[in-house]
Amino acid sequence: MTTLTPLVAVVALLSVAACSPAVPRPSADKRILEIDSQSIYLDEFQQYLQDTLGEGQSDSSDLIQQTDSSTLSRLFDQFIEEQFLLQQALKSGVQVTDAALKAYLEVQGLSNVVPATSREKASAESDDWFQRRVRRTLLLQRFKDQVILKDVRVTPEEIEKFFYDHPEEFQGRSRVVLRQILVDEEPLAKRIRTDLQQGASFAELAERHSLAPDRGEPRQYEEVDLPEEIQAVVNSLSPGETSGVVNVSGRYRLFHLEARQGKSRQTLNNVRDQIEFALLRRKTDEVMQDYLTDVQSLVNVQIHHENLPFVYQADASF
Repeated sequence: MTTLTPLVAVVALLSVAACSPAVPRPSADKRILEIDSQSIYLDEFQQYLQDTLGEGQSDSSDLIQQTDSSTLSRLFDQFIEEQFLLQQALKSGVQVTDAALKAYLEVQGLSNVVPATSREKASAESDDWFQRRVRRTLLLQRFKDQVILKDVRVTPEEIEKFFYDHPEEFQGRSRVVLRQILVDEEPLAKRIRTDLQQGASFAELAERHSLAPDRGEPRQYEEVDLPEEIQAVVNSLSPGETSGVVNVSGRYRLFHLEARQGKSRQTLNNVRDQIEFALLRRKTDEVMQDYLTDVQSLVNVQIHHENLPFVYQADASF
């Protein structure tokens, strides 16, 4: 099962705030899920879809019709996971106070945002619903940070070990310093090539004829960033050599290789933050999955397939 990232959920929720559809209506006859005897209804999942995929659409049935069953099933798995974690968060005693919610909305510049029930008007009811959604998302984040992930750390020793154990990931890329002459006509390019062979200055001819903005000034490139046809030409040159005429997309170029710079290994200090972020993300995913595996076996989850408006392709995690 894909782990829901609350921060992403917050961003997605806020991005649709200004065009959110009407507050979900009660639908007791459309119970789709029970988690430890707590009933969850179709309207809640429809709203989850609109928050995730809606892009301003007001009719969740359109979303369901336009989305394949595989994607809907994956989103339903994430919805189950969110509901499951919300229950665990409430049981843990983690809270988001009114003051904390207000402070968060103010920091985000949303203290006066009222999600509209239509494009023309807003209501206190929809404002309350939006704040409940934000509160729930913040509750999930706090529960993860304070309970599930509170001991997740990446030590300096782990960063260093990863750096030295994976040298290929931190190998620098080779660079070349090139001058070029660019012209539109092949006969002119050939005359320039002849002049160069007779000892003319590449820089002077580039200044006189080249249509390139650099006017023949030396520029540094990473070899892998050069188009393949140019890479092949540059690789055949030694420093100080000039290429023949090269046709690139109907325009004619000559290259002069000033210098070739070998690969330089990145230093640990330059990539420390990058490694820490990658290791922290990996540990977070592992701890979250272990948590779900450990506790979901203690929870009774029942899906009411008959009330789902799509064919659910069950994930093995539930």
